[in-house]
Amino acid sequence: MTNSETVTLIRSKLAEIDTLLDEITDGVCEPSYPEWLPLVGTTTPNYHADYVNGHYWSTTERADIDAFLTASTFTGTTVLNGGLSLAAPHTNKLFNSNDFTGWSKSGTTVSTDTGWQKINEGTGTAGHECYKAVSFTSGQLHTLSGKFKVGTATKFRLWLTAAAIGFYVDVDLSAGTVGTATSWGGASSLSAGITSLGGGEYHVWVSGICSPSGQAYYDIAIMNGANWQYTGTSRYIYAKECQFEQGSLSAYIPTTTAAVTIPTSQLTRTITAPTQVTKRMKIQIAPATATDYEVFYHLDNNENNADYADTELFREGTSLKVRTTHNNTVYRETALTVANNDIVTVAWTTSASGLLVSFNGATAVSLSGDTFELGLIKERINGNITGARIGLGKILEDATWFVTATAAELEAL
Repeated sequence: MTNSETVTLIRSKLAEIDTLLDEITDGVCEPSYPEWLPLVGTTTPNYHADYVNGHYWSTTERADIDAFLTASTFTGTTVLNGGLSLAAPHTNKLFNSNDFTGWSKSGTTVSTDTGWQKINEGTGTAGHECYKAVSFTSGQLHTLSGKFKVGTATKFRLWLTAAAIGFYVDVDLSAGTVGTATSWGGASSLSAGITSLGGGEYHVWVSGICSPSGQAYYDIAIMNGANWQYTGTSRYIYAKECQFEQGSLSAYIPTTTAAVTIPTSQLTRTITAPTQVTKRMKIQIAPATATDYEVFYHLDNNENNADYADTELFREGTSLKVRTTHNNTVYRETALTVANNDIVTVAWTTSASGLLVSFNGATAVSLSGDTFELGLIKERINGNITGARIGLGKILEDATWFVTATAAELEAL
């Protein structure tokens, strides 16, 4: 092949590539230019991957991309388990929280089984326990938690054991229930709970206050009926993602050979308000109670309190809502019924024309007659992280366009 023929062939192939790119982007929502939220603080800022190399990904391509929130840390926020945790600052004080190889065992052995720690009961006549040393602070509330799944054994005790003080709760995985949190040696402020995660999996926790400060053990003991000391018959239960923390129940933090702390998980930026904003967020609902409240996103104006309109994505009980308010009065609102651990994609446009919202690509709901922000505004990822507004959910993906989108475009995002 001559040089001339080679050049001609290359040009032909480049033309085919251009045609293919045009076909990929045909019909895909293409506003003028997106403003992606960067992962601040990394050597090279990472942006949401819907916009790469000059074109928007098609619906099929987008389903294969989950590049937002994949770095380990960035300024002001820690990325956790593939998403931005909505928890307040907290620490998992339990080392090797998802690998029980280095835990102490009494009447048990441990093996790994498809992502779970399998606690195997021995045939001895005493206790059948797996435990790890932890330290607690006098007079402060502490919480033990973890995920558990039934095996051939159905009951176990989750307890904080010290020489002269501690607390525990007995758990029945077959019934999905916990008993009353119980103490010895003067532990106080006791509480416990269990949440079904589906498939026979449960999130269990127990809290209490002990004094004085000292060393104790995070302890999992297989039970036979109401007894934790008995003759074993080689049964087993499953456990994973265990946590010991000062304070009430929070989102799980993986640990290895040291405690791990996450800071406040909120991103805030001040932007000059456009006349419209289009958002796409993929979020996961918290494994929490039906009365909990968690804010995933908040757009507001703290610069001009005389006249402002806020837009917010939040969960209240079993409802995931997109809402606008004007001077603190609810103006427009639409909701989707959700359950613990649901993953939901929400796309919406807010502008002077109104609020347009699509949940999971369903037909967009149009709420007309909205007002819109003027002047400088605050865009907050993870909303208002104070008091009762703290949740345990996650933000998995986020994107922002300062343009309007049609109903069809929102449904395709």
